[in-house]
Amino acid sequence: MNLGHSTTSVTDGALFSDFGSLAKLRSKADNNTDAALSEVAQQFESLFVQMVMKSMREASEATGDGGLFNSEEMKFHQGMFDQQMSLHLSQQGGIGLAPIIERQLRGPEPVQGGELKSLEHDWLKAARSKVLSMAEPDRTAKPVAAADFSFEVTEQKEFLPANQKEFIRELWPHAQKAGLQLGVPAETLVAQAALESGWGQRMIRGTDGAASFNLFGIKAQGNWQGDKVQVSTLEYRDGIAQRERANFRSYDSLAGAFDDYVAFLKDQPRYQQALNSRGNSEQFLQQLQQAGYATDPNYAEKIGRVMAGDEFGAEVEKLKARSYARMM
Repeated sequence: MNLGHSTTSVTDGALFSDFGSLAKLRSKADNNTDAALSEVAQQFESLFVQMVMKSMREASEATGDGGLFNSEEMKFHQGMFDQQMSLHLSQQGGIGLAPIIERQLRGPEPVQGGELKSLEHDWLKAARSKVLSMAEPDRTAKPVAAADFSFEVTEQKEFLPANQKEFIRELWPHAQKAGLQLGVPAETLVAQAALESGWGQRMIRGTDGAASFNLFGIKAQGNWQGDKVQVSTLEYRDGIAQRERANFRSYDSLAGAFDDYVAFLKDQPRYQQALNSRGNSEQFLQQLQQAGYATDPNYAEKIGRVMAGDEFGAEVEKLKARSYARMM
């Protein structure tokens, strides 16, 4: 199954914030294959960039005067941004450290002392310059309002996006928040919601036509005490599609839908394997399907096709770039 834009090295991105996973890098390095050594070198470079950026953040905080940019929420978002930026930077050619690490992993090569000293000096100078250029804020940018750094949104009464781009944009901040809580890329959650709701056009509605904001097709079963809506739904029984009537959960807003989705997955042990996917979209969706989240045997593949769409990928990249710019 090809998951397009989300199956890049997002999986490895989880490694950079988990020092316990360095053992896994060492194991890969022991394989001594070209592909393994190159991957390990890139991951170590990303980890190094994270450490440098973290040190610069801490130095900045020590001389700061508080306010919005020194709040706990801001520090949290900056930390997440640093992780994403270090991963992105390493994938775009890095800062020149990966090739050096790779050569060291392959074994010593005869190098003249003067050449080695020059190499180290040039690399350190280039690395410092590149990291600083990525971490320094744009002094010409307009001031950003505090709301730009918050995931909170006002209560909604309706949700009927005009097109796919609008759907992605509306869901993006909620998906970012939920993705951080679940360890899943935000675009994966947006794609799942797109499949479940028909890009917002086939969202479950009450008898009065009011939106249920049920983006993930969660049924009102068990100990659910909230509002619910009964509708006809397509289920697969022994591989055969058939119509059934079922109760589905209803929420007051998009935020409520995402919050409940996070709680729904975390509260049920059968989804633990999916939550252990460590940022791997493909693994997350496959484990979700195997755990019985949906009866459609092609559920994961269909979400993958949504994510592989050119328009979807382009819009997601724009939103990511915008998030990075705001964080800086």
